[in-house]
Amino acid sequence: MKSQGKHHYREASKSDHLAKEDITGTNAPVILIIDHCEWFASRKISGTNKPNCIIAFFADKDIKPWVVNQTNAKVITAETGTPFVEDWVNVKLEFYVDHSVQMMKKTVGGIKVRPAPKLEAMNNKHRHWSVAIEKVKNEGWTIQQMREVYQISDEDFALCQQ
Repeated sequence: MKSQGKHHYREASKSDHLAKEDITGTNAPVILIIDHCEWFASRKISGTNKPNCIIAFFADKDIKPWVVNQTNAKVITAETGTPFVEDWVNVKLEFYVDHSVQMMKKTVGGIKVRPAPKLEAMNNKHRHWSVAIEKVKNEGWTIQQMREVYQISDEDFALCQQ
């Protein structure tokens, strides 16, 4: 958060949990994968014990855990098809900052989520199959790089490599 030797005010109050400021710097929605969620009878958040909270832990361990509010819990429930927190595993969501979020009648902004955009399936019938083959053979794309753009099976990726 430093800019030309200056210190952002958030550096003085580092949070142990994901906050809107962690997402704001990207200026665009961010796709994240929730590894799993846990329900806590009590958890220390911003120096205060918060009762009955849901914490999401991400597949990318460098991302801080996230306190899931009721609005976002409803989105996750709809996406997973289950209201049970312990069943919210490997959930891919788009995280963004909604500047109109209110807390205690004040507009403070906050993190909201929505389903991540669905990727097109890549196979030998896809209109860009030849482009996929070129990316793999000539540009050295890995299966991970391909899966950032398309949904592709191990078998179809192997066909691209031939």
